[in-house]
Amino acid sequence: MRTKIFPYTRLLSLLLIPALLLLAACTDRTPDETQNAPSGIEVPPPAAPPVIQAADTIQVILSDYQIDMPTSLSPGPVVFAVYNEGTVPHAFEVEGGEMEERLDPIEPGDMQHLSVELAAGRYTVYCPVDNHRERGMTTGLLVSDEAPGTL
Repeated sequence: MRTKIFPYTRLLSLLLIPALLLLAACTDRTPDETQNAPSGIEVPPPAAPPVIQAADTIQVILSDYQIDMPTSLSPGPVVFAVYNEGTVPHAFEVEGGEMEERLDPIEPGDMQHLSVELAAGRYTVYCPVDNHRERGMTTGLLVSDEAPGTL
């Protein structure tokens, strides 16, 4: 036995559903933070997030008794991506001013990253493993506001 549906139910549902959707779309508001503040007190807008300067990634190639990298950089955060393409373990050290940062020895074919904040000035970059520095595995690095170039 089939139940008889009120004749206007179908028509009503066809009209009511779109009307409710339209009403919901028109009343979609974000809450105002000042609504919860006591009257007479002005609530400042939320503070902007701090601006974080992205670090430049600088490629460094260590080979047997040689360092291949830029010799001039701009001040700021830097990530040295140091790859050892030599046949023996090498390391990477940057020193200048009051800063001295280094990586542990890097095996041949491996890579490590060193993150530093470089202030303007002159730095020495070298391999601190055994006598590698004395064998020529060293270079200078100038950090300046001037456009990067070559020393």
